Amino acid sequence: MNRIAPRGFHFYEGEATWRFKGVAYPPQRPDAGGDRYPVGPRTAEDLAAIASIGANGLRLYDLPGEAFARAAEAAGLRLLVDVPWPKHLALYGDRRLEALTERAVVEAVERLGALPAVFGVLLGNEIPPDLIRWAGPRRVSAWLRRLYGRARSVARGLPIGFATFPSAEYLHLPFFDFLGFNVYLHDPGVFREYLVRLRHLYPERPVLLSELGVDAWREGEERQADLLRTHLETAFDVGLAGTVVFAWTDQWHTGGHEIEDWAFGLTDRDRRPRPALQAVADVFAAEARPADVRTWPSASVIVPTYNGARTLRACLTSLRRLTYPNYETIVVVDGSTDATEAILADFPEVRVHRQANLGLSSARNAGVALARGEIIAFTDDDCRADPDWLRHLVLALERQGADGAGGPNLTPEAPGIVAGAIALAPGHAAHVLLSPTEAEHVPGCNMAFRREVLLRLEGFDPLFRKAGDDVDFIWRLQEAGRRVVFSTAAFVWHHRRATVGAYLRQQIGYGEAEALLLRKHPHRFNDRGQSLWRGVIYGGGLGRSPLGGRHVHYGVFGSAGYQCLYARPTPGWVHAVVSPEAWLLFLALILAGLFAPAAFRLGLAGVAVSLAVSGFQAWAAWKASGPAPLRRLGLLWGLWVAQPLLRGSMRFVTLLKPRGTVGAAWPRPAPEASPVHDRARRLDFWGEAGASRLDVLRRLTERMRRWGWIHAPNLQWEPWDLTVLLSWWYKLRIVSAEEDHGAGRRRLLVRLKLLPTTLQVLFWGAAGLVCLAVGLKSTVVARLLAVGFLLVAWALFVQALAARRGVVALLEAVAGELAFNPVRTRRRREPGRPPTPAAPEPRQLNPEVKTP
Repeated sequence: MNRIAPRGFHFYEGEATWRFKGVAYPPQRPDAGGDRYPVGPRTAEDLAAIASIGANGLRLYDLPGEAFARAAEAAGLRLLVDVPWPKHLALYGDRRLEALTERAVVEAVERLGALPAVFGVLLGNEIPPDLIRWAGPRRVSAWLRRLYGRARSVARGLPIGFATFPSAEYLHLPFFDFLGFNVYLHDPGVFREYLVRLRHLYPERPVLLSELGVDAWREGEERQADLLRTHLETAFDVGLAGTVVFAWTDQWHTGGHEIEDWAFGLTDRDRRPRPALQAVADVFAAEARPADVRTWPSASVIVPTYNGARTLRACLTSLRRLTYPNYETIVVVDGSTDATEAILADFPEVRVHRQANLGLSSARNAGVALARGEIIAFTDDDCRADPDWLRHLVLALERQGADGAGGPNLTPEAPGIVAGAIALAPGHAAHVLLSPTEAEHVPGCNMAFRREVLLRLEGFDPLFRKAGDDVDFIWRLQEAGRRVVFSTAAFVWHHRRATVGAYLRQQIGYGEAEALLLRKHPHRFNDRGQSLWRGVIYGGGLGRSPLGGRHVHYGVFGSAGYQCLYARPTPGWVHAVVSPEAWLLFLALILAGLFAPAAFRLGLAGVAVSLAVSGFQAWAAWKASGPAPLRRLGLLWGLWVAQPLLRGSMRFVTLLKPRGTVGAAWPRPAPEASPVHDRARRLDFWGEAGASRLDVLRRLTERMRRWGWIHAPNLQWEPWDLTVLLSWWYKLRIVSAEEDHGAGRRRLLVRLKLLPTTLQVLFWGAAGLVCLAVGLKSTVVARLLAVGFLLVAWALFVQALAARRGVVALLEAVAGELAFNPVRTRRRREPGRPPTPAAPEPRQLNPEVKTP
């Protein structure tokens, strides 16, 4: 038998995907030699019957003898074997017990590596969660990592995994070659949601359902069959690498006695089949591919390419192997001058469109114009699609009635120092999820949309030549009330840039695209020009920043059945200290060191902190990637330093260029603002037409969006409604409330808070430190600097007040359109009595509504 190798989501036999379709085989009463899997007539009958239902493997809970392994091999069955060790003991930190366990595990793995029928081993099954909590998850994880390292040294290429269960889900083990989960959930919807969660927990590792079963005594034989059929199909649908049905028979011997109080078997103790046996056989025979889409819609796959000959052949070969029944492939050659044409000659089935170099968006639009499919999917010339990629995308679209869909992009194993470091560097294409199945963004290398939606929204904006077109289109799609869903199983292999120079140029292009996006969608960015995402960003194997931390939901007394792991977001200061603004501050202090050594030391300290933060994140990514040379860590550190500097700097440089036809505007003063609120920090309105606070806020954000003002509605955890960027130096925070006086009468309260932006805080922090440092050597120069800084600060503040008046004017105009009129507030008012309107001004905001 050929060796099985884990890569990405799946196991592979050579280059072909190999899905584990396994059955849990029962341990027997040990024979005289202690063998729990003795070979006899019944064993041969069992193995032949298991192979006849389409299974390709068994899960064993103890070490098999050579005779059993040979019998399984003869039946065409591979073995997934648990390596026993005393998991029920609190051995963590006990050096004697740990040493004994390590020796036993090494001997067992070495023995299993010599058996061709064994395709993988599990270093454990279900460590009790109270023992994990007692020792601490970090200590247990460190122990398992050490155990994995010892086993790997003698494993002879065997994949090494670990089987756990929902009660210990928080035990994060990304260093194993694959992970198994024992899941017993009977509600199909809840079951699907949990498998999707598992797929997100380990985004670049094969995940198995290492146990899946239904008790026929408690649930009934027909329900057992129905649930197993549905659950096996669901496991394929979410992208799991295989399943183990628990169990082959009700006969089970463990702990020194027979288990007699359950009936999980596909057969009973006398091997009489249950209906579940046929249900499992049907699904195994169909490769677990769901058949609930009766008519597959036609699809077109579009591949834009510009000098992509290095990877184009592999891309087109993978598309040729797609399992989708009704699709075409279109390649748009965007002015390539390399060997692209010679490669295309070997793929006569591919439709080709050639054009001058017009950029990525134009190439995609040209492909859409040529496409015949009802569903149009996109991938890049440096991607290789999984054979079931298109099938999963269309399934997600059809099942959820969505308008767009996407999936993960995985990084192929990168040999060499440079390629490996680039694969672990930040800034690669990532998906952003609002929920486990709904996306806020999917990368352009793995996305699909309905043709009518693409045409209705006029495709991709040609403004985006290098990147950002996918973000822009999806944002426009969502603002039109459409949905994008996410399929965890629809993955592509995405090659990263081959050289450091290519990677850095890519990040520069991303920074330029972010600036263009900010000008077109200013409400989706913060005061530093960074995009605001409501969802969770999944960055492939890196996952969340290690500086964000994690916490566990243990439940009362540590008794929760599903003890989940939650990742905290990366603190804002982490982004700040590695940003271009922070480096400018540090360099300013170093230059001020010409006048005072103290400033020089402060600048160097800032640089050291920034380098340390980048270095820690690089080290965490390097460590999580598995065994890797130390030289890769040095290069990776440099990339983590350079990426935010280059990307952020290009974002600001692009924003300083002339806007042309698209651009974000600062709020301007409006002379028609009512004197009632001209200088107020709190605005007060009265209305009797039934409009509400939410109506005002929605119309206000719509108007700001139309005028191109940079603004951001609050995220779900923020105690304000809206932030408006008045300039790069000041922002205005808006919070509102309403009093409901009945019969459609409402009082609207709006509070405005003028705040400095992050850039201003950093700038004035640097200015203060410079003045302090210079003052230690020359008080005259320091005073002159301080006066200059104060004059600049006053000018910026006056400018911000003028811009605030523009926001007030817009607020009054929007409120007036909804029949709210400004009022002057009294310091004391009788409870329940509406406020007194302002005295009529020469101009009333809404003359059609009478003032109360």
